[in-house]
Amino acid sequence: MRTISPTATRRFDGRVTAVRGWAGGWLVMGPAPGLVVVDRALATVATVAVTAADAALDAAGARLIVAADGGLRAWTGPGYARRGWDVDDAAATCRLGVDDARLWTAAASDDAVLVTVRDPATGDARGEVRLDDPFGGAAVMLWRHPDPACVVASIAAGQDGQAAYLIRDDGGVVTAREVPPRDRLPPVFTATGDAYLSGDADALEHRAWPSGDVLGEAAWSWDDDVEVDDPAGEDLQDLGGGFASWASEHGRLYAVDLARMERVDEIVIEGHPVVPLATRYPALAGDLTPCGDLRWSAPGPVGLIATVHGDATLAVSRVDDWRPPGASR
Repeated sequence: MRTISPTATRRFDGRVTAVRGWAGGWLVMGPAPGLVVVDRALATVATVAVTAADAALDAAGARLIVAADGGLRAWTGPGYARRGWDVDDAAATCRLGVDDARLWTAAASDDAVLVTVRDPATGDARGEVRLDDPFGGAAVMLWRHPDPACVVASIAAGQDGQAAYLIRDDGGVVTAREVPPRDRLPPVFTATGDAYLSGDADALEHRAWPSGDVLGEAAWSWDDDVEVDDPAGEDLQDLGGGFASWASEHGRLYAVDLARMERVDEIVIEGHPVVPLATRYPALAGDLTPCGDLRWSAPGPVGLIATVHGDATLAVSRVDDWRPPGASR
């Protein structure tokens, strides 16, 4: 177990519901007045009174785009006080491509998901692709991909199933290719885009793209002398340098060596120790299962990653510190 000192921490006034990274920091959704834009030190850059389903901010911090109330809204100017374009088309989620040249949006209906690529300056649609919803009534979320022309769309219907697709825009011709296998966490592509991480409650796979061939597999297991009921959680990140992070359902965090496909280190963010469940949740008196308070992590500016702890606390740390000592930087 290795403790990492954060570079910044902040407790927000209200439950944090989502965090999205941008080049200068993070977008924090949930706390009053609805959306808080913060910098690398978690200091407030601006606040916007909107209940956002999702949000994106360009690298210059000049244009804030929010998916809210089924539509899209853009704000510009100091403090994002000037209303920009509005698009009333349904949008549950939005993402800017890594070069900010494309705005991706997606919305789900009863039997399909529509992914649209747009002009970030105007909100105008450039192309779209329809994905059949094999589960019916699924939710959709978009995730960044290292290729500026791509985005990852994940469709989730709880226990009914999950599927993910790599969406590509070739000059307005938008295509989709399913990322295998189904019923996994949203795939996490490595920085080169030629491999991805695929995880579930039992195992983590390192797969080649586009073949989907399994390069390595690690089972979720414990080496302790006593049985620990703490399955794999839903937070998975590529750390670069041949390492990944993989969290547990009870908020513990591990570094995984992708060459050996083994968990090699437990990471603890200073101020957020691993304690018995009964200590953190008094209603579980007598339960000594170790647990942390990590909910999820969110990459942000290059080399930094934010972690969400409990309902309302964010901590920022260096990705280099998540990799084991001596790992390549």
